[in-house]
Amino acid sequence: MKEAIEQLQKLVPWAADLPMVPKIIVTVILILIPSLLLVLIWTPTEARRIELSKDKIKDILQLCYRRSIFTRTHAQLNIDAMFGSIDDCRSEIQRIIPAVESSQLQQIASNVLASLDLIMRYKDNPDFEKIDEYKLEALRNLGQLSRKTGLAYEIIPNLELRTDIYFSQGEADRPPGNDRE
Repeated sequence: MKEAIEQLQKLVPWAADLPMVPKIIVTVILILIPSLLLVLIWTPTEARRIELSKDKIKDILQLCYRRSIFTRTHAQLNIDAMFGSIDDCRSEIQRIIPAVESSQLQQIASNVLASLDLIMRYKDNPDFEKIDEYKLEALRNLGQLSRKTGLAYEIIPNLELRTDIYFSQGEADRPPGNDRE
């Protein structure tokens, strides 16, 4: 072992003769360079993180594909069913978001969650116009998630909310325009 050390010292004689502080600096540099290379090799790129996040984003898109989000808020629908459906959706999304690998997609999914949270603030005193604003904001963010992951998602043309009617939470949970059980 001693011979190996001596051979290495002969390869780099200038380093062996350095005073203590420069030796420490050279040593730190020699340790940091391979460490940096390891980090670069083992850290996934954003494109890879997006790919790893697709299943979770697909779950979020499927959860949000419901009448309660796609339908304009109006007096003819069951408001309690709408809020119940949105609250269930919100709870599930909140559970999924931490598992999204891509920070970019995680932020957009968090924006969807924030929109749904803002809708829930109007549960006790519904303001249909504000609720619809937040629904459209959620749909815009869902569209971004769809585009960034390449997952198909039916977004309303011109981002106009539908006028479906539902009377129960089961109906509010169904996909938009799906009148069958």
